[in-house]
Amino acid sequence: MPLLLVNIYFIQVKKERGMLSNFSTISILSLGVVASGYLSLGGFGNKLWLAWLFCVIFFMGSVFFVKTMLRERRNISYKYLSWSYHLMILIILSIISGSGLLLVAYLPSMVRAFICYGRSLTQLAIGKIEIINSTIFTICLIIYF
Repeated sequence: MPLLLVNIYFIQVKKERGMLSNFSTISILSLGVVASGYLSLGGFGNKLWLAWLFCVIFFMGSVFFVKTMLRERRNISYKYLSWSYHLMILIILSIISGSGLLLVAYLPSMVRAFICYGRSLTQLAIGKIEIINSTIFTICLIIYF
């Protein structure tokens, strides 16, 4: 409920594209993982909340990527923020996770953040890249859990 109030606030002040608004939205929508897990497993567990966290982390990377490709494409500091975010996710996961599968889940995000930056891609092309990237992530996450 608090995250929904954050979204409503940003909609009212017409700043729904801000980072805090994006984080709030992603956090809410990622609860779908918890809900579907609850329905299929019949209860909550640490794995469901971990899956939620992995989704939030992944989709925040998508926000950084899309912003650097469209709205903030000329903002060099945003480019470095996006690249740093993607690198830090891989570094942190390699330190705390014993699973190479999680690294495989996030690696395409980092690769596309570096390779696509500076290229003139249409919104459709960016969307297709994100669909493929999200599909790889989802498959890896399903296998991981």
